[in-house]
Amino acid sequence: MGLTPTSRTGTIRQAVSLHYRTRLTAASLRRYSRQPWSLLLHPVVRFYGMREIRALEALVALKPANSGEARDKLLYLMALMTSNATVLPVSEVDRAIHTLHPFRPDLAKALGRRAPGGGNEMEGGSRPLPEVARRTEQPQR
Repeated sequence: MGLTPTSRTGTIRQAVSLHYRTRLTAASLRRYSRQPWSLLLHPVVRFYGMREIRALEALVALKPANSGEARDKLLYLMALMTSNATVLPVSEVDRAIHTLHPFRPDLAKALGRRAPGGGNEMEGGSRPLPEVARRTEQPQR
C-alpha cells in the first residue's frame, strides 16, 4: 500500500500525493483534539502521524527517474520546508540533495539559475539590483 524507502514501488508524484493526503488527513483529525470524544480518535491520530513520517521518508529516499520527477520532488520539498509544515532533519535534507544531485544542471535551469561552473554560481551570492539596493538602504542617523 505505501512506499518504502528501499524499493521503488512508485513515482515521485505518487509519493508526493501520498504524503500530501496523509498530512491533510492527520491535520483534519488533529482539529478534533479538544472535543470530549477525541480520546477515541487518539490512536488514529497517532497512526496518521506515523504514516506521514514514513511517507516523507519514502519521498526523500526515492531517486527520480528523470529531470521532471527531480523538479517535482525539489519543488514539493522546498514548499514543505518554507511553509514550516514539517521540520526535516539535516540528515534527511542531505539524503534528498544526494538523490537530486544527478539532475543538478536541469534543476538549476528550472530555478532560473545557471549550473555551477557556468558563471553565476548557485552557492555564491549575487549582487542586488541597483534599484532594490537603493530602496533597502537604511537612512543615515
